[in-house]
Amino acid sequence: MLHTVGQLRDLEALARRRQSSLDFHLEFDSGMGRMGIEEARAGEVADVLAAAPYLRLEGLATHFASAENMASGQTEEQLLRFNALVSKLSARGVRPPFIHMANSAALAYRADTWGTMVRPGLALYGYVMPSEGGQVQPVIHPAPILTWKAQIIAIKQYGAGVPLGYNASFTTPRPMRVGVLGVGYGDGLDRRLSNGGSVLAKGRLAPIVGLISMDVSLVDLSSSPEVVEGEYVTLLGAEGGLKQDALDLAAHCRTIPYEILCGISRRAPRIYR
Repeated sequence: MLHTVGQLRDLEALARRRQSSLDFHLEFDSGMGRMGIEEARAGEVADVLAAAPYLRLEGLATHFASAENMASGQTEEQLLRFNALVSKLSARGVRPPFIHMANSAALAYRADTWGTMVRPGLALYGYVMPSEGGQVQPVIHPAPILTWKAQIIAIKQYGAGVPLGYNASFTTPRPMRVGVLGVGYGDGLDRRLSNGGSVLAKGRLAPIVGLISMDVSLVDLSSSPEVVEGEYVTLLGAEGGLKQDALDLAAHCRTIPYEILCGISRRAPRIYR
């Protein structure tokens, strides 16, 4: 994916030196204000391509800034600008097989933007952002596929009035059964869940107590007396009729589910099924 005229010229020079064909996609900025070639340089792009017999343009792309926001006209404006650009290039003989602009939100809410290819990101994990500015139902209904668990490495029994964790940010208000989990912010468990988030233990909510540490976290297991050391709790997923997904954690942390999912670090073991 190229997003500057300079990159296009560099690729053309490389293909010419190799005397071999190179496939690529080209991104235009239709209003995101991020990456992408400016519309005003479409003619320059067509000129470079006309003089580049070794380059094979496979796709034209742009990226939406607010596809889930139904109250904003930004997506409609971007679509109009991009379609006009595609037509302008087509008139110059630039007609790649793939036209793509739809991210996960556009895939879910705006079928008129699907083009000949779509680029799901968040939807690959089974999520779409809730629509804003109007209750619009998505046309796709993905289901979350990721479950994230952590092992209970110790269980402690404390009386009332005992400070727990760094900075003693939590003091037991009553006798409590506290589980020590082998997961912390070094694994991607967001520190903003300290003293407010929860995990699922045997199908019941177990509140996170104290500050989340780098490698361990504490949870209140008082409501789950049958849970024992060595068992696992659910950080993300469903258990016993309850569920907690990336949207829930994102709402608690005042962020987006992308950050929650991308935050799971490489040291968290993966099991693929």
